[in-house]
Amino acid sequence: MSPFLVFLLLPRKPWLNAGAFFMEFIMQDYAVSFYKSKEWKQCRAAYAKSVGGLCERCFAKGMIVPGVIVHHKTHISPENITNPLVTLNWENLELLCRDCHGEEHSANTRRYWIDGAGKAHVISHGELPVCNTHK
Repeated sequence: MSPFLVFLLLPRKPWLNAGAFFMEFIMQDYAVSFYKSKEWKQCRAAYAKSVGGLCERCFAKGMIVPGVIVHHKTHISPENITNPLVTLNWENLELLCRDCHGEEHSANTRRYWIDGAGKAHVISHGELPVCNTHK
């Protein structure tokens, strides 16, 4: 089956559904206005559509997985947040699934964790997530 046909069967615009979670739990304070901007939202949607809505890394491995996060290869920082060559440049973007994005960002920099019921919890400084399976 072609990737395009598989894409037609996937839920519509999954990368947009991740936005509320991202805004609440992950975003750095200096980036809030950028990620809420019309320019970023249009860029993100157009880029995701241009790559077929699939995780680019999984697709390269022959797997069909919806992409949910448009990732900046050169990470956004206070120093480059106003540079459109970093923030809006398609050559610096990559559509990823949650797993690939999680691999990209080290687990020890994560500021949230997901429990067995799928609920997100913010990690306080020094706090480790509790694994209900291995108590």
